[in-house]
Amino acid sequence: MTYTPGPWEVDPKAQCRIREIQNLDTVATTGCDGSHRDEWEANARLIAAAPDLLAALKDLIADVENVDSEANDWSQQVCVMNARAAIARAEGRS
Repeated sequence: MTYTPGPWEVDPKAQCRIREIQNLDTVATTGCDGSHRDEWEANARLIAAAPDLLAALKDLIADVENVDSEANDWSQQVCVMNARAAIARAEGRS
């Protein structure tokens, strides 16, 4: 799967635009129509955090899988299952 590599940020001059930090290329925009400003600014922050969230989930799974499987309790297994589902959605596999 290909996508614009992170890290991303919310453009400080246009709070509804998400851009790649290195090249300043636009990755996405949220509604900029003036209504629901708080909502589209929150959406922009969430989108900008997506590469970091994906990396954190992958790191979490790797760390949990390195623990003895007999020591993993049910809640850890559910967390890993949810993290795997989120990664699959992010990578377009579900």
